[in-house]
Amino acid sequence: MQFANPNYLWALSAILIPIIVHIFQFRKLKNTYFTNVDLLKELNVERRKVSRLKQLIILCLRILAIIALVFVFACPYIPKDNGINTSGSNLINIYIDNSPSMEGKNGSLTLSDDAKNRAKQIIYFYDDNSLYRIFSNNSPANPPLLNKDDAITAVNQIETSFNKRNSKSIISSFNTNTDETTDFTVTNYYLSDFQKYNIDTNGFKQLNHKTLLIPLANDMSDNLNISDASFETPVNLINELHKININIVNESAADYDKVPVNLLLSGKLISSSTFNFPGKSSQTISLFFPDNEPGFKHGFVEIDDRPITFDNKFFFTYRINDNIKILDINSGQPNKYIKALFGNDSLFQFKTTNYKSIRYDEFGDYDLIILDNIESISSGISNEIVNFINSGKNCLILAPEIIDLQSYNDFLPMINCGKISEMLPTEDKNVSFAFTSSFFDGVFSDTPDPVKDNIELPTIKSYYPIMPASTPLIRLTDPRSSILSRSSSGSGNAFILTTILNSDYSDLQFNALFVPIMYRIVLYGQTANNLNYTSSEKMIPLSVPNTNLENLILSCSEDSTYNDYSFENINGKTYAILGSFNEPVAGNYSVISNSKVVDGFSVNNDREESELNFYTKDDIEKLIDGAEDVSIIQADNKDFEKTLASTLNNKELWKTFLIIALCLLICEMVLLRLFKI
Repeated sequence: MQFANPNYLWALSAILIPIIVHIFQFRKLKNTYFTNVDLLKELNVERRKVSRLKQLIILCLRILAIIALVFVFACPYIPKDNGINTSGSNLINIYIDNSPSMEGKNGSLTLSDDAKNRAKQIIYFYDDNSLYRIFSNNSPANPPLLNKDDAITAVNQIETSFNKRNSKSIISSFNTNTDETTDFTVTNYYLSDFQKYNIDTNGFKQLNHKTLLIPLANDMSDNLNISDASFETPVNLINELHKININIVNESAADYDKVPVNLLLSGKLISSSTFNFPGKSSQTISLFFPDNEPGFKHGFVEIDDRPITFDNKFFFTYRINDNIKILDINSGQPNKYIKALFGNDSLFQFKTTNYKSIRYDEFGDYDLIILDNIESISSGISNEIVNFINSGKNCLILAPEIIDLQSYNDFLPMINCGKISEMLPTEDKNVSFAFTSSFFDGVFSDTPDPVKDNIELPTIKSYYPIMPASTPLIRLTDPRSSILSRSSSGSGNAFILTTILNSDYSDLQFNALFVPIMYRIVLYGQTANNLNYTSSEKMIPLSVPNTNLENLILSCSEDSTYNDYSFENINGKTYAILGSFNEPVAGNYSVISNSKVVDGFSVNNDREESELNFYTKDDIEKLIDGAEDVSIIQADNKDFEKTLASTLNNKELWKTFLIIALCLLICEMVLLRLFKI
């Protein structure tokens, strides 16, 4: 027989109490006088023997009752052959879910504190020879082996983390043993609120060892959260009224009325309005604000909703452009359709120059460079264009009527484009657009169907075949017939149009799609308002030159001491690498070079945690149906240790000892009532 709570055995010292009472009879004697006591003396001798016997019986009953009651609290059990022995070589894996949803309450405790208390009870359940591995959402995949004291310390040090780690990852770690524990008996414990998005429905059937799932019931059902915020237009210009669309989700069944929604820019309140949010609904609201200063800007939208607060703010970054600068490099005259499109729009600052008189030192002032009908690409132009694209800018190449194929084929591979060959005439009418490509995001409200939506497609008469075609955006049937394609180089993009904007070669310039396509090429090169990332996205692409990275500094609005980052060049692109050791802090980030802000972005906590959808005990039983070594413990059971011992397939004896204690107490009461001792 073993005990789940051997610490209670010290209470066995209470058996001294009835023994002391038995030895010292503190009964006050009273003298009674009789005329003749001969008969009483004979009677007294007989009753004294019976009384002492009965007192010994009462003493034994009391001692046994105390022992039985102490055993009840010590939870005795007999390990079965297929059960788990809590002494000996045991490896105990304990996962404690420390996601933000665990900050919800069940009674007076948060689920996080409740989980840690249960974990410590589990640790105390085993003897000092057992080893432990403590898992959490931000622990290593294979945490170190710990003794009992260190395991308790590790549990106490667990804090809420936004680091995402689903059940599949934890199960994989559970199934991985270290060399030191090859011969150990392994038992896994999984303490969580079982939020649905984070659970692999088939994962628990893949466990290699006995596993106990401990669901923690979450009382939270009401939550209002800001799920997203985005600008109406991809580029914001100076002296314009800017519109930001904010998506707010009401996860609860109750209605929220007159909820203030505040918009703050650079720490200053710009707009505040109240809105109503029906239960179980998602609503997009719009706020407007002016901004007359060019450059990168930071802001956030906030609401006040409790008890869940991590999703009450949504940080965003945007850039105000005074205008978009375009340089058209041509051999004499710019293409008239390009000039008509960009030269007469206040959104653009359109400048043309002859390829023979280029000012390379001014390239950095432009957002887009167009190589317009240039017969030959010199090595000087090609090298400067490569540097321009790699720095995060865009280049549009308009194929010329007369072309030096060799110079183009020397240049195009430098920007990850394919090589082109002699122009081919075509009668192929099957023009197709890659409408599902991110390039067309924002061009259409829904992905169009050319036939269903009656879209008139352009006619292509001649084109330069290109192989490989990088990312085709417009093409014909022939795999070499990419009419418009995009390739990435460094932090920027190159677009090549292989037909000519002339009626003899195509009518693309007259097609209704021409204007949105050209605008998209320009805006694709801008630092648009998609500068928002989640805390799980740790590689943030930047639009900064990929040189002198040692001069770059990252500043976080919510944590001035944040330094868990680095800058790296990967395949010609510059990235900010966040959270090498911990998840990045939610907030607005500025990239600073030589005391000047050169880029910026925002990080928000993942909104999946805001979805208050949890698996119930019945749901979990369905998930583990057929899994032989997986069982469930209800964590809200007041006698957790007893439930734990029972679930571990040990024969419990506490109920038996409770019955014995009650029987002993009843026997004592009967003896005291029937016999006056």
